[in-house]
Amino acid sequence: HKAPQVITFNPLVDKTYGDADFLIAATGGNSGNPVTFTSANLHVIECTGTNGSLVKIQNAGLGVIYADQAGNDYYLDAETAGQYQVVLKAPQVINFQDIPSLFLNDGSGPYTMVATGGASGNPVTFSVEHQTIATLLGNQVTPRNLGRTSITAYQAGNENYFDAMPVTQVLDVLLKTYNFVSPNSDGKNDTWEIPQADALSEYNIHIFNNIGETLYESKGYDTPWDCTYDGKKVPFGTYYYIIENGDHVFKGFITVRYRD
Repeated sequence: HKAPQVITFNPLVDKTYGDADFLIAATGGNSGNPVTFTSANLHVIECTGTNGSLVKIQNAGLGVIYADQAGNDYYLDAETAGQYQVVLKAPQVINFQDIPSLFLNDGSGPYTMVATGGASGNPVTFSVEHQTIATLLGNQVTPRNLGRTSITAYQAGNENYFDAMPVTQVLDVLLKTYNFVSPNSDGKNDTWEIPQADALSEYNIHIFNNIGETLYESKGYDTPWDCTYDGKKVPFGTYYYIIENGDHVFKGFITVRYRD
């Protein structure tokens, strides 16, 4: 009777989609015939040939590689040996650039966010934490109110790539003020202008001189400061303001200059 022969085919190491082609080998019996390989799932891996052949990764998934060895006059064909080949999905990463602080109602329009995703080819999408502060349309964000919110970028995976880890950036919507006043009754810069005054109804507003005296205070900014204190025009110079609502505080200076 012919003698049996056995193929020794060691377990395969898990791979990740995108990995390079790799060598495959197995030890056969004494017939001297080569061990040959075939893939049972060509959608996942391609593998044909003998020892030293390359396995080519096609897609993530679970493949099976079979090893065979033919017999001869003295040895039987070896029993087919099979090994699972796991091909894991590859990770992908979102690169989401920082969002600068934006000003409310400054005429600049929506801000276009910049984010690039991984190789799945799926689009990067966004969500905003507080829609009362900012709204989204695609990759454009429009400030709606003063405050701080977060915007998160996502990218879905596919057959070969995992979902990207979400990336979050902080957005501050700030107050824009004009810091120069020339109250000479010429109709230009006669009062301290705040373009977003209608957003300040719940804010306390204080203006001080350089020794800390309060020259103006109100809740909201329905009546702009006309550079007077106690019925008189203040001297030219630098003054300071605080606009606050709880933890949300804006500070700055106002320069008063009189011109002919």
